[in-house]
Amino acid sequence: MTKIAQIADTHIDTRHKRWPTLRRSLDTMIGQIGQAKPDLIVHAGDLGEKNPNDKDLDAMAMFLQGLAEFAPTVVCLGNHDARGHWEVLSKIDTRHQLVMVTFPETLCLLTDGALWNLEDLPEGDIDATKLIAHVLPWPAKGQLLANYPEAVAPEDSDRIALECLRSIFRGWRQEREIAGAEKADIPSILVGHLDLSGARGDQGQPLCTPDVSVSVYDLAEAGTDITMLGHIHAQQDHEIEPGILAWYSGSPCRLSWGEAGAEAKGWILYHADMPEHEVIEILSPRLWTVEAEWTQEYGPGGESLLWAFERDVHDPIEAAPEDELRFRYHVPEEQREAAKAAMEQEIQKIWPGPRENVTVEERVIPSRHARAPELVTEDDPVEQAKRYLALEHPEWTAEQIDEYTPLLREAVQGVVS
Repeated sequence: MTKIAQIADTHIDTRHKRWPTLRRSLDTMIGQIGQAKPDLIVHAGDLGEKNPNDKDLDAMAMFLQGLAEFAPTVVCLGNHDARGHWEVLSKIDTRHQLVMVTFPETLCLLTDGALWNLEDLPEGDIDATKLIAHVLPWPAKGQLLANYPEAVAPEDSDRIALECLRSIFRGWRQEREIAGAEKADIPSILVGHLDLSGARGDQGQPLCTPDVSVSVYDLAEAGTDITMLGHIHAQQDHEIEPGILAWYSGSPCRLSWGEAGAEAKGWILYHADMPEHEVIEILSPRLWTVEAEWTQEYGPGGESLLWAFERDVHDPIEAAPEDELRFRYHVPEEQREAAKAAMEQEIQKIWPGPRENVTVEERVIPSRHARAPELVTEDDPVEQAKRYLALEHPEWTAEQIDEYTPLLREAVQGVVS
């Protein structure tokens, strides 16, 4: 039975304030993968961040060595990864093979555990292949169009870039047919760092990209048994064809307030011969958000009472010690000091965790004061203009201002028409 461990979106950054949490999650993941004993490990992109420093590269190298201790490991370039540093990472010493993929590539996993590029596979070794993996790094629109044989107009760039991507998918299907993989019934997977239309973030929000988004119909062109994706941090699956899925393994822990949902974090273990998969969860601190408003309460008769916070969460939060809270509130500009004085007590009512785990975000509602109430109360634009002239030229008489009425009315009619 061929087992594949799918991970993605580790975003290793030793300067990130949540790096200690991420490091623990990565250590947990390596231990879980070691116990699962997969035949292949695939990382579907965003291993780290752009512009990594030496500590970041050391952390990435140690993580990759930990993975490759248990199985051959394939890493796909993501949109956050630094392409220029991947050649360095590809040369680290590992127990099993490590392949860092920066361009579309087809890899064959042989029965002896070796990884070969399909083009370099010795003749006859297709029979010794237990799995074919097509790997697609982040498809930047500019790179796709750079290989197009003709100049592309800006209005056609999205369409042409997507067609270039579809041609890669179709080419992979043809590769397998020519190599005889389809007749030999060799399982195939597509590993990619992609934006899939219809995918959602942890809080249900759709995501958009300035590069290329693909649909399940585009992925169907490759004809693989399964598609393993990175880029979206929420675990989810999408049906390409009946019984054939594309899924995001998600990120191993919550790194930003955009991941403040309750969805599980972890990785996926795929059984290629069955096929089926299981989600392996990693316990990750929750990021809670409380929305509040500093507002004036009113009595039953409509009389004004004290100012107080109105929250969307009323009961104390059942938080673990390492969880974090974002207390975000709106306050009128003239009430800022009063709200700040009451804020600490308000947080104590709902937050059982350490105060240092609380982030406060103040959203100030600016007060609106009309410089000239005379102008605000007048609806007729001509009369507004006349009142403006009276304010700017207090020495003018009403008769002098009236002389401008025809000119003002003509100007207003010109704007309206």
